[in-house]
Amino acid sequence: MEQALASGPWLLGSDFTLADVVVIPSVDRLNDLGLARMWQGIYPRVTDWYTRFQARPSFKKAYTPGSRLSEFLSIKPIEVALPRA
Repeated sequence: MEQALASGPWLLGSDFTLADVVVIPSVDRLNDLGLARMWQGIYPRVTDWYTRFQARPSFKKAYTPGSRLSEFLSIKPIEVALPRA
């Protein structure tokens, strides 16, 4: 993803496309499970992309309060070996 985001703010460049829409649920679930450290501090373009996506009105409509597992389950992040920057 980091390399794909080198050519613009979205996965396929300057335009927001279905590619972004298809990937965001997985990235958001990883964040919900406390695994955002997989990209934070290591892949800054992915972090920026996720932040841009979260600012979109459609994101706020899709991910309403109560729609995340972490809001009603006690979830602890899985320990995963991560690459070092």
